[in-house]
Amino acid sequence: MIPEYPVLKSLESEDLAELTAALDVKNPEVSELSLANLFIWRDFDRPQVTRINGTICLLLHPLNEEPFFLEPLAENDWVDTVEICLKYAKRLARVSEPFSGRLLQEALRVCTIRSQFDYLYLREELAGFRGNKFDGKRNHVKRFKKKHPDWAYRPLDQSMRESVFALFENWCCTKQDSV
Repeated sequence: MIPEYPVLKSLESEDLAELTAALDVKNPEVSELSLANLFIWRDFDRPQVTRINGTICLLLHPLNEEPFFLEPLAENDWVDTVEICLKYAKRLARVSEPFSGRLLQEALRVCTIRSQFDYLYLREELAGFRGNKFDGKRNHVKRFKKKHPDWAYRPLDQSMRESVFALFENWCCTKQDSV
């Protein structure tokens, strides 16, 4: 059971039913508010959950940044709910565009961080890389194929475990400022 604020608890599978019900009503526009995202990234984001004014609120504690709340999952007294979130964590992050517009109407400061935008593509468009908007991706693939002529696609399996971890560690080292 999700506790009432000021009590917070780590997000666990036992919270799934309550969270699913709230997300079904909210129909969120940001990927961070999907069950898959919340559970896949839970070891990195370390989500906690609480209820403020009857609204489920998720607090993330990413390893690489200060904690923040996602946008509340209901409309119950949302201004007071946001104010309580801000007193506790100092910021909300990765909120939808409509929600950020509502924050602006309440004279709250909103900062756009382009690196946090969600990018969605139609599968058919992305598979073919047709059109000018995919020039960069098309060129990236061409450079990769030229640099790695013997590349091959293979589904991951246990025999690749050590290589995959080594690749991940190498990638993390190159992304120290953002991971």
